[in-house]
Amino acid sequence: MTVHAGLNNRSIFAACLISAAGGLVFNAFPLFLSSIARQYGLNDEELGLLGTYYLGAAALVSLLAPLWMPRLQWRGTAIAGYACIAVALVWMGRARADQIHWVMALLGAGSISIFTIALGILSAAADPNRAFGFKLTAEMVLAGILMFVMTGFVTERFGYQGFIWTVLITYGVTALGLRWIPDNFLRGTRETVAGSTSSGVNFPAILACIALLVQFGALAGLWGFMERIGTESGVDSGTIGTVLTLSLLTGLCGALLAAGMGERFGHLVPILGAMCLVILASGILLLGSGPEAFGISACLINALVQFLVVFQMGLITEVDISGRYTVIIAFVLCLGGAVGPGVMGAAIEARGFDSAYELAMIGAVIAMALTSAAIKLASARHA
Repeated sequence: MTVHAGLNNRSIFAACLISAAGGLVFNAFPLFLSSIARQYGLNDEELGLLGTYYLGAAALVSLLAPLWMPRLQWRGTAIAGYACIAVALVWMGRARADQIHWVMALLGAGSISIFTIALGILSAAADPNRAFGFKLTAEMVLAGILMFVMTGFVTERFGYQGFIWTVLITYGVTALGLRWIPDNFLRGTRETVAGSTSSGVNFPAILACIALLVQFGALAGLWGFMERIGTESGVDSGTIGTVLTLSLLTGLCGALLAAGMGERFGHLVPILGAMCLVILASGILLLGSGPEAFGISACLINALVQFLVVFQMGLITEVDISGRYTVIIAFVLCLGGAVGPGVMGAAIEARGFDSAYELAMIGAVIAMALTSAAIKLASARHA
C-alpha cells in the first residue's frame, strides 16, 4: 500500500494485541465449541452450526469492510467491536439453547471488526511482513495461553461460568491496547488516489488475493482433517495428540521466522519456496504412512500456514495502491477457512484421503502461478 502512516512501536503493539483478541475464538475453536457443547448438550450437527454462524457473521462484516474501514473512526469502531464481544460473552453465560447460535454470530461480528482494523493498521507499517509476523505470533501465543489455562486450571474447578469470566478477563486485558490505536489514515488515501490509476481494476492485487484464498483454503482443509489423517496413517491417538501439540510450536516458529525475514528477500522467493514445501508435505502424506510421515507433514503444514499467510498478506499490501484490497484480507481468510475444509471433506468422501493430498498439491501449483503473475504485473506497472 502506498500509505505508510509512520506507525510507532506502541501502535504496532496495540494492533498485534487487538488482532490476537480478534482471532482468539477462531484460534481456540476447539476450546470454545467443546465448552458450549458440554453446557448445552449439543450434537455434532448443532456444534457445526455454531462455527457456521460465527464464520458467516465474520465473513459478512469483513466483506463490507471496503465500505466502513475507510470512513469510520478506528478507535471508536474497535471499542464498538469489543462491546459486541462483551455483550455476546455475557449473553453466552445466560442464553437458552435456541439462542446460542445468534450469540456466536454476534461474537463473530465483533471479533472480525477489530481483526480487520488491526490488519489495516499493520499494512501501513514500514515493513508489513515483519508486522504481520508479529501479529500471527501474538495470536498464537494468546490462544495457546488461554487453552492451557482453561484446560489445566479453570474448567475443572469453576465450570462453564469460570470459562466465561476467564475469556472476558482476557479480552479486557487486550483492550488496554485501544489507547494506542491510530486515527483512520485510509481517509486521506481515498482522496489522494482519486482519479489515479488505482481507481481502476488492480489486477496484481486481485491475483494476490486469489492466491491467498486458494493456498489458505487448501492448507486449512488439510489442517481441519489432520487428526483423521493421523488415524488413516495408522498413528495411535496418543501420538497424534503429541504431534499436533508439537505442530503448534512449529507454527509459532513459522510466524517468528517470517517476522525475522521481513522484506529482506522480497516476496517471490519466500512464497514460492514455501509453496514447494507444501507440495513436499502433501507428497509425504500421499506416498508415506506411519508416525514419521504424519509427524513431519503435520509440523510442516502448520508452520507453512503461518509463514505463507504473512508473506501473502504482505504481497497484497505491497501491490495495493489505494488500500481497498488490503481491507478485504480478513474476508479472504474467512472464505478460505470456510470453503477449504468443505471441499476437502467432499473430496475425501468421494475418493479417499489421497484426493485431499492431490488437491493440496494442485492448489499450491495454482497459487504459485497466481503469485508469480501478480508480482510480474506489479513490476511492469512500476516500470
